[in-house]
Amino acid sequence: AALANSKDSGAEAELEYEFGGPLGAFATMLSLPCVIYFLYYSCRKDYCFRGVDLRKLADMPLPALGDLLSSRSAALLTGWMGFQVLLERCLPGALVEGVDLEPNGGRGKLKYRMNGHSAFWASMGLAGLFWKRLPILYDEYAALAGSSIVLSLGLSTYLYAASFSKNALLARGGNTGSAVYDFFIGRELNPRLFGGSFDLKVFCELRPGLIGWAVLNLAMAAKQYEKTGSVTASMLLVNVLQGLYVWDALYQEQAILSTMDVTTDGFGYMLAFGDLAWVPFTYGLQARYLVDHDP
Repeated sequence: AALANSKDSGAEAELEYEFGGPLGAFATMLSLPCVIYFLYYSCRKDYCFRGVDLRKLADMPLPALGDLLSSRSAALLTGWMGFQVLLERCLPGALVEGVDLEPNGGRGKLKYRMNGHSAFWASMGLAGLFWKRLPILYDEYAALAGSSIVLSLGLSTYLYAASFSKNALLARGGNTGSAVYDFFIGRELNPRLFGGSFDLKVFCELRPGLIGWAVLNLAMAAKQYEKTGSVTASMLLVNVLQGLYVWDALYQEQAILSTMDVTTDGFGYMLAFGDLAWVPFTYGLQARYLVDHDP
């Protein structure tokens, strides 16, 4: 197993705080979920904040707790995550090597299963199979975002605790000795499950959130069709262009192995929240807007 020199990496990381250090990291963790909900509730069917007149914010409807979390959204998210894990485990794909870990204090190269492109098309097939039921994702949008935020927090807590295991390879920037900052940035570089064959960070980077964004877009098109009997050109354009972006990321999946996220950053709240909550539920707002406000 790859070992990190935690004392050396901690000393270096203390001189390289980002996001304003521990205080900034804590403020970021608190504020980002609020940003998701603000963007969602600032433009819905019956209310849309336009321009720069801040007095209009007083008219913004406040959500009830039941709008932010629901048992149905938790079940949908659990099923989606399980489905993506199943695809990663079962679909055929090349086993490739990542970059050399020696510069980060490790030894050798880790292996990764590259079947994300197949997982993308399997997910699109599932969405097509349940086309008539996809509008439920429109109805549960805020609650799904809430469930994803809770999942991100839970995953981050597990990752932080697991990073204290004996053989964990620590990221140089995430081993500062500040619990809040390290929790946010991520201590362990390559946390793995299933005997080391399942890389949690690489899985979350491209699978559940990114593909989930494409599925959310399809769900918004299905909701628009349910309401109006047609899908507009603008909705089609959003789905095609953003879908192309997601498809390209999965088609070129192996390229992610040399990115900073994988080679340098630890896996903590910053990446977990970004992958699972921020990407699908902020990037998906364009298509959701078109359901109720298509020009």
